[in-house]
Formats: sequence, structure tokens, C-alpha cells
Amino acid sequence: MPDNASNTKTADQILKEVQKERRGKLKLFFGAAPGVGKTYAMLQEVQEKRAQGLDVLVGWVDTHARKDTEAMLAGLEVLPRKTIVHRGFKYQEFDIDEVLKRRPGLVVVDELAHSNAPGSRHPKRWQDVEELLDAGINVYTALNVQHLESLNNVVERMIGVTVNETVPDRLFDEANEVRLVDLPPADLIARLKAGKVYLRQTIEAALGSFFKQGNLLALRELSLKRMAERADAETNARRVLSQTPDLTTEGIVLWLGNASGAEELVRSCSRLSATQQRNWHVVWYDDGTAGEKRRLEMMHCLALAEELGAATQVLSGFEEERAVCDYARTHGASTIAVSKAYMNFWRRRRLMNEAEDLRILEMTALPTETEKDTVQTTGLFAITERDGWWQSCVVTAVVALILMWLEPYIKPANAVMVLLIPTLIISMRYGRAPGVLTALLSSAAFIVLFVEPPFSFAVDDPSYLIVPFVMLLVAAGTGTLFARLRRISDQANDRTAHMRMLFTLSRELGKSLMVEEVAEILEKHAFSDLGAKIELWSSGGTVSDVKRLTANIKNVDRAIVLWCVEHGDEAGRGTHTLPYSPYLYLPLRGQMRVHGVIVFSVDEPDRWLDPEMRRVATAVADLAALALERLHYIDVSQKTLVEMESDRFRHALIQELGDELQVPLSDLTEGAEALSAKLSVQNSPEAAEGRKLLSDVRRMSRLTGNLLEMSRLQSSGFELEAKKTPIAELFEESLDEIAPSQRQQFHIVTNIAKDCPAEVSVDPALIRRLLVNLLDNAVKYCSAGCTIELSAEASAGNVLISVSDNGPGLPGGDVNRLFDPFKRGVKTGNGAVAGVGLGLAISRTIARVHGAQLIGKNNADGPGCTFTLILPLPEEEEAEEEAKEKETEKDGKPLVTAPAEVAADKA
Repeated sequence: MPDNASNTKTADQILKEVQKERRGKLKLFFGAAPGVGKTYAMLQEVQEKRAQGLDVLVGWVDTHARKDTEAMLAGLEVLPRKTIVHRGFKYQEFDIDEVLKRRPGLVVVDELAHSNAPGSRHPKRWQDVEELLDAGINVYTALNVQHLESLNNVVERMIGVTVNETVPDRLFDEANEVRLVDLPPADLIARLKAGKVYLRQTIEAALGSFFKQGNLLALRELSLKRMAERADAETNARRVLSQTPDLTTEGIVLWLGNASGAEELVRSCSRLSATQQRNWHVVWYDDGTAGEKRRLEMMHCLALAEELGAATQVLSGFEEERAVCDYARTHGASTIAVSKAYMNFWRRRRLMNEAEDLRILEMTALPTETEKDTVQTTGLFAITERDGWWQSCVVTAVVALILMWLEPYIKPANAVMVLLIPTLIISMRYGRAPGVLTALLSSAAFIVLFVEPPFSFAVDDPSYLIVPFVMLLVAAGTGTLFARLRRISDQANDRTAHMRMLFTLSRELGKSLMVEEVAEILEKHAFSDLGAKIELWSSGGTVSDVKRLTANIKNVDRAIVLWCVEHGDEAGRGTHTLPYSPYLYLPLRGQMRVHGVIVFSVDEPDRWLDPEMRRVATAVADLAALALERLHYIDVSQKTLVEMESDRFRHALIQELGDELQVPLSDLTEGAEALSAKLSVQNSPEAAEGRKLLSDVRRMSRLTGNLLEMSRLQSSGFELEAKKTPIAELFEESLDEIAPSQRQQFHIVTNIAKDCPAEVSVDPALIRRLLVNLLDNAVKYCSAGCTIELSAEASAGNVLISVSDNGPGLPGGDVNRLFDPFKRGVKTGNGAVAGVGLGLAISRTIARVHGAQLIGKNNADGPGCTFTLILPLPEEEEAEEEAKEKETEKDGKPLVTAPAEVAADKA
């Protein structure tokens, strides 16, 4: 039986697979080096897709003047390139907006690792590809092995070439399909010499650097190994989806110390976690000893780790090793990976004592040139948080003058203790470096004043030489300790302030009743507690109704706000979308839609690289989203209550009016019938007027009946009175409701298919009204002489009852709107028709209470339209009809077709 963790992970991975199906499909053409034929193979397959009828668009392809590759573009639609002007230079880039507007079935985007020009929406092309995939567009692209982020340092060591353009490994791992395009190194070199890879003037340089045979062999081996790792990962994924509990769920925690080689450690751990299919985390312990430059480097390393798929955290606490081990246990990790260079004897011993139940993995890493420069600035002087230099000199001088005055009365041992006082004060107040300076000055003062010979740096007794070492040790230890305590205190204070701010914010937002009040509360707390300005934009869920609620920040880009609303993703500083912007844009995502965007502005935009700062900003955005969603639902509920009350009042009014009019209309109908009959017998000239009066009275009675029926169907106490009813009887009784004078103007026929059941289980009164409404609708809109047909047939477990005509047909636009109450069409050539537009609305309601559907559409094979009632058969009736069909095939019963006039005569 798998444990709970295993079950949780299995569910998460299954959910990821489901979400992946909704995205576009990504196919990678993967190779060891340029020139192996990735683009050619990709275009060859695209031509095949085009021949199969798929809508294909070439978004970006670099042919590098290769004639065979250019020939493969023949017949393909190529997207025009977008021109971006930056600092007077023009750049040609991929036009992602045009692709999103065009929405092809497949788009080709070559050079996945390409860096976009400054000013583009995304800094990297692979981010453009991700946006296309999120929009549901399938993408073909090409990639070389040296551009994989986790292999960047490996490639640099193997072939001595630094690759600056990289792609996160997750794109390779999560691609729907990866096709390896392989070419032996000897053949690739031959292609290069023949001018089929680069232009001839660059061939010699390429052969002497990147295209050495040893380099190509190493890259080929690396690409084959990466493909094998992907195959193993797919096998493990299939095991998870088939609920095979043999995949470990234990994670890896990479502990980034202040040693060099942090970026290489991140990439190595990424490869290790991918190979072993394990979750991984990257943590950095900030003890206050790192300088600002080094701290910024570590923030970039954490950002790199997040890009590669790791969870990141900045730790604090009094003991570094305990903090790291506690984090590993809390997050279910079994292994702690750390730089071997960072592990001295004492740190290794403390870690072993703390991590008795954890595995320790020591990794080697080489620093980059930037890290080498950064590491040299950390250490002794990195502790200094304030100046402290002149204070050290002044305090030491004052104490030395006092001791000089007291020199006859004080012993050397006591003088050493007194001189330790400024060392401790300066170390605690200003840090380690000023404290060390104070220790040196105090040691010099002691030797000059109290050691023989006096007023000289010469020392007769060597035992006094221990005094400077003790003072230096006290200064260094005290400075380091208090700097760490100060850093821990500051972090604790910051976190406490953030928690207090979030608590207060949630409480105040929970009381807000207006959107403007939400904006005011957010603005107040963001400025006072985060030191940030905010601007709030609200949205009704679409880009067309986005509006600015506050205007506290200058030059906020509305286009970025609209992008966040449309895609529901973050943008701006510290993100992958428009990172050149000085502001951070966070969408306010609710359960169903995006309610707006919050824009953050701080004095130092690089603060958004700090994971803790980003988490606080995200928490503020989440609280704002909850507040706006609550207000939205309050508004929806209020509108719903108003509509419910209006409906209740309308139903009561209709019921009252219907009851009051029913008896007078019944009497009026009888009187009109008698008058019309009398005038017809007497051949009076007013006979036509009498018939018109009778028609108007019947129409008024039918309208009143429709109103009452609508009210009854929508009432809570309505019950359906279903019983077995012959279809032929329903047709006859419905036709009887149509005035004879109207029937005579049209050719009305009934048509019941031989495979149709003779009876259906329905409420006969309701279905008669439905058919009468459909017939009345046809009579109103068709010209005299048109054919109106009532038909019934069986189809796939349903009975289809249709009313069709060969009149003008349905108007253009949304046909479903015709079923809305009080919607009427226009009769061709005669303007508006009589009625209030309730017939079709009542008919659809009747269909729904029967569990059926009523649809309308124009006839495909001629003029006119057809309204069809799709009435499902019960399971037992369906079985009976199947048996009856078999008997019908033997008997050969004729199709029943009878003119409506004959049916009326029989009645």
C-alpha cells in the first residue's frame, strides 16, 4: 500500500497531465550542434502536415543562406518579421502578437534559445513559445544540446566555449515530443567545409574552435545521454500514472553557502533531480556576512533555480546547519547537497550532528569570473554595516589618554581589561571590521603605555605579545556574533511586520464594501509597511472593461496591464515577461476570472529578486483578489435578489391578470363564434369582420393561456402530468387549435415515420401547446400557399417531433435569442407580426420540463426553417422500439402521410 505522500504526488502528477492536454503541443527537434539538419527536418515534417490540410504558419526560421533549407520553405506561409528600434538600432524579431491573432493550427519558431531585442515582451524566445502553448497553439522548434541551462557549465568545461543563450530544462522535459536529429561528426565537418552550415568566410574560424572533432564527439555523447534521461523520465511518469508505487518522493535540498560556484551547484543539482525524478529545493542562509554585491548574486542564483523548477527559500536563524536541516525535514527531503569547498572541519562536524537522519552529498563546483570577484569582497569587511572607522579611532584615543593619566596607579592586566571595552563597544555597534581596527589600536596603545620600554613598540617580555591576538579574537568573534544577531533580529522584525501587515490588511479588506475602499486600504498599507507605491486596476474579466482605480505611479503601461488580465500571469520587474519595466504587475486572480491588476513600485527595483519580497507582494495581491471577488459576488447576489423579486412580482401579476381575463375572454369567444356563424348564414357583408373579430379574440385567449402557462411552469409547485399519448392524436388536436380560415391558406401535412413509436410519455396538454405555438409561429411568418409539415421519427433513442415550413426562414445571428421571452421576428415584406414573443419561450420551457430539447435551424436543402423537439425515450420503451423495428423490417409497414384537411374532416 503506498503511503500518503505517494498518493499525493500521484494525484498532482495526474493533474499536471490533464492540464498539459489543454495546452498546445510542443515538438522539439534536438541536435548536438548547428548544421546537423534540425531546421531541414522540421520544415520537411511541416510540409507533410501542410499536405494533410493542417493550417501551418512559419513564424521564424533562420536558413543561414542554405539553399536546401530555403527550398523547404516553398509553399509555406511565412510570417512577416517585427521591427524593434532600440537606441537607434533596428532589430528583426518574431511577431508573437500576430501569431496570437492569426491562431494557426501549427506555428514554426526556430532558434528556441534566441535572446529577443530590448523592448520585446519577453527577453527570451522560449518565453514567447510558452505563451503560444498556453494559448493552445501547437509549436515546432529546434534546440541544440549546449543551450540547455543545466548543461551550460558542463559544455563550457568540455569544449571551452561559453554559451550565453540558454533554455530551462523543463521545456525539454515537458515537450510532447523530442526528435533527435543526429549526424556523425565527420559528416558534419564535411558539410561545414562544403559551405552548407556557415558562410565560407567563417568556416576556418569555426573549424578551429567549436567544430573540432573532439568537441563534436563530446556534444554528440551529451545529446544522446540527455535523450536517454528523457526516456527514463517518461518511463517513471508512466509508472506514476499507472499507480505503480516504486518512484521515490524524497527530495533534495541544495544548501548554497557563501562559497563560490553557486550557479554550477544549481545546474548540477538540477541534473541530479531530473535524473532521479525527485523534487528539489534551493536554500541560502543569510547570516549577514555577505556584502550587498554577493547578496545580489545569490538572489540571481535563487532566480535561476526557480527557472529550473526548484522551490527556493532564504533561511535565517542562530545556527546555520540546524536551519537547513529543519527545512529539509519540514519539506520531506532526505538529502542535503552542499558545496565541498564550503564544508570546513567544524561546519561538517556540526552538520553531521544535526543531520543524523539525512544524507549529506558534497558537490564540487568551479566559480565563474563574476563569482571570483564577488567572493574577494566578502569576509572581513563585508560585516561592516555602518562606517565606524572614525568612531574607533576617537574612542580608542579617549581611553588611551585616560589610561595614560592613570598609568602610575593601574597594573598592565587591568589596562588590558579596560582596553577591551572600546573593542567590545565598537564591535557590537559597528561590526567586525571596525572592531578589528579598534583591537589593533588598543593593542598598540597597551604596548606603548604599559610594556617596557615605555613609549616604544619594542617588547622586552614576549608574553605580552599574546595581548594583540586576544583582542583581535575578541573583536572578530564579537563582531561576527552581533552582526549575525542583528541580521536575525532584522529579519524577524521584517517578517513580524509583514505578518502583522497581512493580518491587518485581511481584516480591513474583509470589512470593505466598495472597490474604491479596497484600493485605499491597499495603498495605505503598501506604502507604510512595504515602502512601495501601488496602483490598482479593476476588470470585469475581459480586456475591454479594464479601468484604473488609483493613479499613484507615473508611466504605468496599460498594455502590460491588459496582458496580465488576458493571460492571468505576472509581468514586469523580476519576471519573465517584460522584465525591463521598473514596476511589478500582479494579476488579481479569482476562482473564475481575473478581477484586476495591482502594480507595485519601489525605489530599488532589484528588491523584487528577493523571494521573500515577492512572496509578500503575492500575498497582498491574493488578499486584494479575495476582496474584489467577495465584492463581485455580493453585487451578483444583490442583482439576483432583485431579479428574483421582480420575477415573483411579475408571476403574481400575470397570474392575477390571467385569472381575471380568463372568464370574460371565454364569454367573448362564445359570443364572437355565435356572431360570426350568424353573419355567415345570412351572407351579411359584415361576415368578414365577424371572422376577423373571432380570430382576434382567439389570439387574445391564446396569449392569455401562454401567460398563465409560463407562470405555472416557472412556479415552484409545478408537477408534470405525464402519460402515454398517441403522437397522431397530438397532431390532430394541435391542428384543431388553428383556425380553419388559416389552415385553408396553407398546405399542412402530417408525417409519422414507420420506425417511430406510436405513443410517447408526455403531458399531453403541454405538448399540444408546444405544437400549437410552433404551428402558430409558422402561420404568422409564412406567406399564403406555403407548406407546413408536422413530422415524427425515431433516432438514437429519441423521438424527433418537427414543425417545418418553406417560408422565409430564421433571421441571421444567434438563433437561441429567438427563444428568449418577448423576442419577435419580422415578417418579410409586411413588417412586424402580431404577438408579444412568448410562444417560443414557453415552448422551450415545456421541452425542458420534459427533459427534452427544442432547437431551431434553417433548412439545408431549401428555403424555410425547422423546429425540432428532441424527446428522449425511456430505456424500456427504447428496447421495445428496437424489437418493433425488427418486426417492421419483416412486415414492411407503409409510411403514414395524411393531409391535415383529411384529419380535420375525420375529427
